[in-house]
Amino acid sequence: MGLKWLQGYVVCQSHKGSFERFMNMCRHHGILLWGVKREQAVEFCVCMKDFKKMKPIVYKTKLHPQIKRKKGLPFYIERMKKNWTFYTGFLLFFFLLYFLSTFVWQIQFQGQVTYTKETLLKTVNSLQVYRGMKRNRLHCDVIEKSIRQKHPDISWVSAEEKGSLLVISIKEANPEVGRERAGRFCHLVAEKSGIVKKIVVNRGVACVKPGQKVKKGQILISGIVPVTGDDETVVDKMGVVAKGEVLLVCDSKFSKEIPVKVCEKEYTGKKIYQTEYEINHQTFVIKNPIKRFNNAKKYDIITTILPKWEDLPIPFTFTKRKKEFREYTFVIRKRNRKELFKEGKRLYQKLLRQCRQDGLEILSKEAKITKQNEKIWLISGQIRFLCKKTRKQYIAESELKIDKKAEEKQDGDS
Repeated sequence: MGLKWLQGYVVCQSHKGSFERFMNMCRHHGILLWGVKREQAVEFCVCMKDFKKMKPIVYKTKLHPQIKRKKGLPFYIERMKKNWTFYTGFLLFFFLLYFLSTFVWQIQFQGQVTYTKETLLKTVNSLQVYRGMKRNRLHCDVIEKSIRQKHPDISWVSAEEKGSLLVISIKEANPEVGRERAGRFCHLVAEKSGIVKKIVVNRGVACVKPGQKVKKGQILISGIVPVTGDDETVVDKMGVVAKGEVLLVCDSKFSKEIPVKVCEKEYTGKKIYQTEYEINHQTFVIKNPIKRFNNAKKYDIITTILPKWEDLPIPFTFTKRKKEFREYTFVIRKRNRKELFKEGKRLYQKLLRQCRQDGLEILSKEAKITKQNEKIWLISGQIRFLCKKTRKQYIAESELKIDKKAEEKQDGDS
C-alpha cells in the first residue's frame, strides 16, 4: 500500500456498463484493480499510470468510470504547489525558531542581597557575555570563575544555561561569620546610655549588673575571659566573641522649634510636558517647541517611567519617560494655632516612628507644645524606651597580654 501511495492512485466509481467484462480485460492487459465494492454503483481503485491505459477498455465495455478521490504523493505535491506560500511559511517558521534558539536572549540573577542586578550585569558584560550572543560562545565555568575573582565576598556562583536563558545564582558570604572564623574576638558595648534591666551572658564575662547605670560605649559583656591558677591569680587571658542579651532602659529628651511663619510652594498652573527615550543608555528628548522653559522660574518635575524593556529578550535596553514640569513660586504665610499644633503632632509622630524603626520598644512618652514668642513655638518632651541593641568592639592583641610587672609586684607582696 505504501508503494501505491508513492505512485499515486485514484478511486473510481461507475453506475453502468459491463463491469465483469471490464475486469477481465483489465486483467488481460496487466492492469491491477483493488478495493472493489459493488453496492448501488461499482467502486474500485487503480494506479494513476494504469488509469491512462484504460481508455480503449472503457470504450469497448461501455463503462464510464468517474474519479471520486485522488490519493498519493503526486497529488499531494500538486496541492502543495497551489498553496506554496503556506507551506513555505510553515518551513520558514521552524527554521527561524531553530535559528533564534542558538542565541542567548535573557540573563537572570538569583540570590543576590547587597549586589544589584545592574552591577552584576555590568560584570557579566565585561566578560563579553550579553543578550543576543551566540550560545556556542558561552562558557559557564569561565563566568563562575571570573565573578568569584572580581567579587571576593561572593562565596558561591553557579551559571546554568536553560535554553536561551542564562541563569546565574550567587551566594554572598556573611562578613560577621568571616570575622569570627578569622579569630576577631570582641566585646559587646552599649549602644545608648541607660540603666541595665536584664543581662544574659552566653559567651564572655558580664561587666555590669541589673540596675546599674551605663554610658554609651561602655563594655557590657567582655570578650576577655581570665584564666586563674590555684591561688586565684590570673595566669592567662583567653579571647572569645562575646555573645548575650542586654536590655537597657533609656530616657531621651527632645525639643524642636516650630516657626510661626513658613515658606510654602504655590503652583501657578503652568505645565510643560516632555518625553524622553533611552536606548542603550543614549537619551533622546522630544520637546514642544512652542512652550519653552523660563530659567528664572522654578519647576517641580514629575517623572513617569513606563515599564522597562530590560527583562525582555531583546539585545538592547529601551526606556520611555514622560516628564511633567509644574511651575511654582514661594509664598511666606503665617500659620494659625491649629496648624501649629498639627505640625507639632507631625514632628512628634515622626520621632516615635523613627524610634520604632530603630528597634526600640517605647515604655512611656510625654510631650507638650508651648509658645516661646511671636515667631517660635516649641514642642518638647521625653521618651522612655527599652533598647536591645548592642554593638561589637573588637579586641586588640595588647589587651590579651598579661602585665608581668604587676604580677611580679603582687608575688613580692605575698
